[in-house]
Amino acid sequence: MDLTRILDSVPPGDLPLTAWSGSSHGFTPRDMVVPVAMTPLQQELTQQVVSLHYSAILQYINGSSKGNNDDIDLTTLRHDARQVATHPYLMSGLTAAGQKPAEWSQSVLRTSGKFLAMFDMISSMGSSGRLWRVAVVACEPTLGLLADALRGKCRLDGPAGTRERPTGVKSKREDDTDYSVALYLVTVAESDSEDNISARLASQGSFDFTVVIEGYTRPISGLPTPVLHLITYNSIEHVTFQAQGYAPLAAVSDETPSARQNRVYNEVGGTVVLRDIAGQLPPNLDTMVMITDWINRGGMGELQWPEGTSMDLDASQYASPRLVEVSLMDSKPSKFRKISNGADNTIKTAPALALAALSAEVDHYRRRFTLVQATIDELRADLHETITHRAATELDLNKTQTKLERSESDRTRLRNRLAEIEKELFALSSQSSTDTDGCGEKCSATKLLAQAKESLGIRSQENEYMRAEYQRASQRATDQAAEIKSLQAQNSILQTNAQGEISRLRQLTFDEERDTLRAQVHGLESRNFLLEEQVRRLLSRKGNSLRHDRGSRQSARSASVK
Repeated sequence: MDLTRILDSVPPGDLPLTAWSGSSHGFTPRDMVVPVAMTPLQQELTQQVVSLHYSAILQYINGSSKGNNDDIDLTTLRHDARQVATHPYLMSGLTAAGQKPAEWSQSVLRTSGKFLAMFDMISSMGSSGRLWRVAVVACEPTLGLLADALRGKCRLDGPAGTRERPTGVKSKREDDTDYSVALYLVTVAESDSEDNISARLASQGSFDFTVVIEGYTRPISGLPTPVLHLITYNSIEHVTFQAQGYAPLAAVSDETPSARQNRVYNEVGGTVVLRDIAGQLPPNLDTMVMITDWINRGGMGELQWPEGTSMDLDASQYASPRLVEVSLMDSKPSKFRKISNGADNTIKTAPALALAALSAEVDHYRRRFTLVQATIDELRADLHETITHRAATELDLNKTQTKLERSESDRTRLRNRLAEIEKELFALSSQSSTDTDGCGEKCSATKLLAQAKESLGIRSQENEYMRAEYQRASQRATDQAAEIKSLQAQNSILQTNAQGEISRLRQLTFDEERDTLRAQVHGLESRNFLLEEQVRRLLSRKGNSLRHDRGSRQSARSASVK
């Protein structure tokens, strides 16, 4: 696959984030666009979609350079890529590693930057001390997931908010609950016009602002409220916004064939480019600060939002889906927010998110400590084996030294015997007797001398062999001693590191418990504030009722007196 031809022919994937808010590029001064990160599931499915349609992409690029690409249909590619960027839990025919398609909806709900952004905003608005009414615009499947996750945490209005709501005493009690945040869920499709959306929202009264989650990536003109757009970064939704997001909807619907061809070209080519860099956020994306400034600029009052930080993948409060790396070594299956029937569906506030990040760091240190401990055990086993080999080598060395000493003793004894034989031979040769007995004794002594010399040569060879063997054994013992010292040094270093990891783990565990208590205190303070507000309202109603009754009684008395 020739990526270089496509990389050279399409615009870069990064957008000028500073131009995403304000009155430039077709937006009103109150509108804002916030990019959120893709989940690992969306990245994997995007790669599969691009791979499935790669031949059509190459044919389209080749045909575009020649001015002949009318026969190449990319509608399916654009539809699949957009579905992955908005609601991938509806995809069919694709697979994801370690997840079943039936689990995709819960996975997106736990890790999607759009859902986490909504949870954070609702938590911040709930603790602000004022009433909020917000319109949420998205496709029907996404609003269904959002409604199930937020039911009981805020008031849900609109057709999507009341969809499949259970009936009974509990549901009536929830309807009577005074929530500080009310969401009006609006189901839209890309085929809906500006006038239709504006009319539907205007008919429902006033809103503090409107959140567009998906299904509409262009500026919506004519809305009476500020608009907050959530765009999945490095997706075809991102590319579409780059290609046509700065133009009004009417300009897109009335575009010329050449303009449409150029827009489709940018969308397809940009999707291929982003397929290779998916998940990389820009280094300076202070999303929460941008939202806070946008809220305050709209005249809604100072709102204490979570403090913004540099948007790296680990420091982000909601735009990063990788809060925790889940592996087989985790002591717990998942640290993500779980939304399921019967589970604790409490919206996580900023301290709770910090607690989740701290829990991830604790688990990270636990895994590191486990790996260090395994390395220490392995080094201990190697050290024990090396010491055993050294003991065996020293035993062989002692045996070799004993043999060498015996060989030296035999050699000395043979030399002494040889000297004695030479003396006897010299004494015999000095005699001048010519009798046959003397000659026979001389011949016998000569033979003994030859045998002694032969034995001495054999012993000398054995002695040289034993010396060489002794030197080799000594060298092996020296090498093993050096290896033992090295292993002992590594063991000492790892022990020191393990102690440091243990101390950090204990400190983090203490901080985790402290932050847990702080989060509980924060939640109790929020509940106390809401209860005080309800008591204040009840007292006000009771006072009004008493004044009304008192006025009625006075009127009755005056009437009776007359």
